[in-house]
Amino acid sequence: MTEMATTIRRAQLADLDQLAVLWKELADLYAAVDAKYALASNAQALWREGAFHRLEDDNQRVLLAETDGVAVGFIVGVVREAPNVFLARYHGHITDIFVTGELRRRGIGRKLYQALAEWFRERDVAMIDLNVAAASPAAQAFWRNVGFTDWMLRLATDL
Repeated sequence: MTEMATTIRRAQLADLDQLAVLWKELADLYAAVDAKYALASNAQALWREGAFHRLEDDNQRVLLAETDGVAVGFIVGVVREAPNVFLARYHGHITDIFVTGELRRRGIGRKLYQALAEWFRERDVAMIDLNVAAASPAAQAFWRNVGFTDWMLRLATDL
């Protein structure tokens, strides 16, 4: 198998359509794993609109992975200010990461994470957190493999 060249770069407004397609693929995966992730009929358009604002926000970063010039993955992170009672003033939060199915397990997700972690470091972030689906052992394994450990437990109930 030949090695494909993957680059990681900051996403631009011109990338919104590609990002929305990748996000929909991610969202469909989660919806298939757990009904709590069922999507509204206009979810992709709403995500695209939110991504438009993320691209313009200095406290958020969207990175795009391209392999041979084709968008194959992305990651989204935000810098949040902690309450002033804590010594660590800023923390990073990863809201989304995705690599399209046929290219998973080739290091692209790790490259996306490493690039975002570097941006967080530049922003004086002391810690990065994220949510990972309990029903997705593969996602949990990925995050543990890049150094994340259990910290908080998020519980839910249906009403």
